[in-house]
Amino acid sequence: MTKILRNKYMPIPPIHGKRGLVYVDAEKAEAFADYLETQFRINYKDVDLDNMERIENEVSRRLEHEDDRGIRRTATTEIQHRFNRSKTRKAPVRDGISNRALKRLPVSAIGQYTSIVNAILRLRYFPTRWKSADVIVFQKPGKTAAFPQHYRPISLLPSLSKIAEGILPTSSLSLPRLKELVGENHLIPDEQFGFQPRTSSVHQALRLVEFSSGGFNLKMSTGVALFDVSKAFDKVWHEGLLLKLLEAGIPNAMVELIASYQQHRHFRVGVGISHSTERMMEAGLPQGSVLSPILYSLFTRDVPKTQGTNLAVFADDTAIFARASQPNTVTRRLQQAIDN
Repeated sequence: MTKILRNKYMPIPPIHGKRGLVYVDAEKAEAFADYLETQFRINYKDVDLDNMERIENEVSRRLEHEDDRGIRRTATTEIQHRFNRSKTRKAPVRDGISNRALKRLPVSAIGQYTSIVNAILRLRYFPTRWKSADVIVFQKPGKTAAFPQHYRPISLLPSLSKIAEGILPTSSLSLPRLKELVGENHLIPDEQFGFQPRTSSVHQALRLVEFSSGGFNLKMSTGVALFDVSKAFDKVWHEGLLLKLLEAGIPNAMVELIASYQQHRHFRVGVGISHSTERMMEAGLPQGSVLSPILYSLFTRDVPKTQGTNLAVFADDTAIFARASQPNTVTRRLQQAIDN
């Protein structure tokens, strides 16, 4: 993805909008925004609306209880460290503030920004202006360029927002920081290799190869069912995520802050020098956010496991595999796992 972003801008060819092909960049931006707006919505098909209401009420009830574990303030030294680590060549978005400018801020300005971040942590409120993303799109390899769904969206967020996001999972709640809390309490299943340190898709593929080779040596049949969750990040239900965080033992104060962080997000799509109108994100996690990977991992931590099968997960890609002396047994076990 970094290589793509560094490449020279390539004009987007005419694409299909709501009323046919569009040729002007401004119309292309609206066509992409129209499509993405439909993706950043809850899929109500085959959904138990009564259960959704029950979950929303349960989240509200749990968050009514005050969390007496105060959030530790961040310091100007931590903010300065994050400014210095930011990538200088990154272009500014709509606020016009570049990382190069942040690195040259005087101590007094860094102190003022630190006060803002501490207010976010104390009030558990993430500023609305920092939740507006500029979305750029890149054509997916091997896909036709004439359709919006064949492009991958990347959310570009203000640098001040991303620095603050980086503080959220590391701000202390008189407990270990969020990432440490997740690791120490094993909140993300061992089968999930995505977004984890020292693991990659290669390691997950190696697991499957070793499992299959072991079965071959034992004269056993091996089968695998592969799943790719379409628009996985775009369809995350916010209230469902909050309930899973609460059930995982994440402190109320942190959940409240995450709730504010993900609610009332907006985006606009940029094509060339043109931008679409502002649109609402009803569901989903912004791709390009530093918080989204760990939140998605927590949202999918309860992927069901079935006896007699194994699970391999990398981000939103899932494999269920099994082996047995008879192929029919393998097929039956996989089908049971799929139906679970």
